[in-house]
Amino acid sequence: MSKKFFSVINPNTNIAICQLDYMGHEEASQAINAAEREFSSWKSLPPQARADIIETWYNLLKQHRQELAEIVSKESGKPVKEALGEVDYANSFVKYYSQEILRLFGDSSPHYRKDQWFMNIAEPIGVVGAITPWNFPAAMITKKIAPALAAGCPVVLKPSEETPLTAIKIHELALEAGVPREIFGIIYGDAKEIGRALVESPKVKMISFTGSVGVGKYLMEKSASTVKKLVLELGGNAPCVVMKDADLNLAAERIAVGKFRNAGQACTSPNRIFVHETILEKFIESLINEISDNKYEIGPLINQAAKDKTDKIVEESISNGAKILFRCKVPKNQKSKTYFAPLILGNLNDDMRIIKEEVFSPIFSILSFKDNEELIKRANNTEYGLAAYLFSADLKSTLKIANSINFGVIGINETMVGNDQTIHGGFNNSGLGREGGKPGLMEYYENKFIIF
Repeated sequence: MSKKFFSVINPNTNIAICQLDYMGHEEASQAINAAEREFSSWKSLPPQARADIIETWYNLLKQHRQELAEIVSKESGKPVKEALGEVDYANSFVKYYSQEILRLFGDSSPHYRKDQWFMNIAEPIGVVGAITPWNFPAAMITKKIAPALAAGCPVVLKPSEETPLTAIKIHELALEAGVPREIFGIIYGDAKEIGRALVESPKVKMISFTGSVGVGKYLMEKSASTVKKLVLELGGNAPCVVMKDADLNLAAERIAVGKFRNAGQACTSPNRIFVHETILEKFIESLINEISDNKYEIGPLINQAAKDKTDKIVEESISNGAKILFRCKVPKNQKSKTYFAPLILGNLNDDMRIIKEEVFSPIFSILSFKDNEELIKRANNTEYGLAAYLFSADLKSTLKIANSINFGVIGINETMVGNDQTIHGGFNNSGLGREGGKPGLMEYYENKFIIF
């Protein structure tokens, strides 16, 4: 039987960078078995020993920062400057968990009976299957792998076939830092068969996945037979609210920064921009001024399918009454076939597909609202519940709205809400569990109660 390969495409040039082995169920099963065999030795290492290895990994990632950014740029299409920011963000998780593992303690206390004590201790859950997306090929890996390794869990990583080269380099540097090959495995190729191996194996105790709702539900269903723990981040459709007392220049600038992150291909991207009707025209003017001179460098969409989908949804919106209020010019140096020039769409309503679905592209979809009661109802009118943003000078009123909308991450006068020390995760179809911070570390443990 001939060996299979798949190509990694550079979205900037639409040319193949390289070919990689097309792995599947067999290779994934081998990695799972190796991880399970070495689990005991890895978890028995003192936390300081694991911390030292992870800190060495952090230093190697830092040394290779430029190289990693160039890899991210080539396979995802991001400008190198933006890729450098992602690499730094990714590495912050490695640094944080190399330190946080040393601050983890159990607890003990007298029990209700005389001369009795009890202890709560945390034990690593076991082999973890980590499945990561293409849109943040470095950060989504370290956000999962660093806490898992710190906790004492072996990991089998399946990166996206769109962006495996970043994962390969990160993996290579982890091994160089001293992580045993069996403890951190990497498999890519046949996504369906690799996923099947991960969900069906009783040796895999947890799946951490970032991706679509459909795949997340599939993982939940197929993991039921082995009762795996699941941490799922399944996308979003973020409302972004501009109140009538907001600083319009600040709102326009922060919304543009959030929307242009990875050319709009982010689950936290501000998708549904609700503007109070009394300031609608002024805000649109501020937003046009903010984005009109192409000061924001963005890359192309990930592939032709993404470009075709975006074009179709814009055409569909216009046919249903939407209007293009402004469209950026295509930069002279931008030659990619999958580049999508950012645009502002108005005259939209909540029933349009562009408002109901998560749109992975640099489209500013503008809606107006009259009062807070209406706003809250419309903001919550989505199957998702990941991120939301509020722009206002009235903190008390804004906090009331924040407490009334069903989203896991809420930014007030800010759209860049993620960092290594804070939690990330959503409500409803946006997923289960949390990543980041101490809660993100604790996902990789089981609690054990001992009484004596």
